[in-house]
Amino acid sequence: TGSGKELVARAIHQLGPRPDAELVEVNCGAIPPTLIESQLFGHVKGAFTGADRAREGLLAATGGGTLFLDEVGELTLEMQTRLLRVLETRDFTPVGATASRTFHGRVVAATHADLAGMVAKRTFREDLYYRLQVLSLRVPPLDERREDIPTLVAHFCSAARRPIRFSKEALDWLMAEPWPGNVRQLRNVVESVAVFSDEAVVTPDVLRDVFERQATDVEGLVRQHVRALLHLPLPNDRMRIIERAIIGEALAIHGQNKSAAARLLDVHRKYVERRTDSGAPLEGDEDD
Repeated sequence: TGSGKELVARAIHQLGPRPDAELVEVNCGAIPPTLIESQLFGHVKGAFTGADRAREGLLAATGGGTLFLDEVGELTLEMQTRLLRVLETRDFTPVGATASRTFHGRVVAATHADLAGMVAKRTFREDLYYRLQVLSLRVPPLDERREDIPTLVAHFCSAARRPIRFSKEALDWLMAEPWPGNVRQLRNVVESVAVFSDEAVVTPDVLRDVFERQATDVEGLVRQHVRALLHLPLPNDRMRIIERAIIGEALAIHGQNKSAAARLLDVHRKYVERRTDSGAPLEGDEDD
């Protein structure tokens, strides 16, 4: 996540034989499972409650261009089956329709997940896995291509709010840092420097101030919210109530998609499942 998969997909499209055709981008993890079918295939009027008019799906909107399926590993097994059929036959049927339509575009798929491992666990279809893996490109995390950091920083500086440049010592400092958020995190650091520092030449001291400010701002904000929660008239099991409220909000943000909510919370999906499905107590979760 944050390594630049979307930019790679755009480059593939722009350097392909039909760069002027449509590039349709879909984040499979951001669309609720109940909506992904009509989003991709479209639907006819009256196909389901609320379908007051026909809607063209993203497969049709792609035309002869490129359909980019980001986080394809988030698709349900049912949708994986339907996607496989589209790739095999080039035909699809809008929800509620009787006549099929032809898909004229191509598919570029991306994921941060280990699809081979998901195949072994039977959470991702093996036939779809091999159908998508006609050509596979690995986008390495930033800590595997640290030599790119100076070029990336120069690019982000050119788009900054004001003219700034990083000293050699500052670039060395950045190249020694861990980057769990990859290129996206590096971009945010450069933007923060442009906002919070008045220096035209960025030094390691400036970077330390920005990193400390970000950590302090986040920690201070969390403490304020925690303090407010602790003063609420909650029952004795307030820890469980607070935790479930946080998980519930993460699920609401991602349309009840448990995998996406787990990624937002930086926990295992099973952790979210236990809290929402079984109502298990907090104790005994060290294996999470």
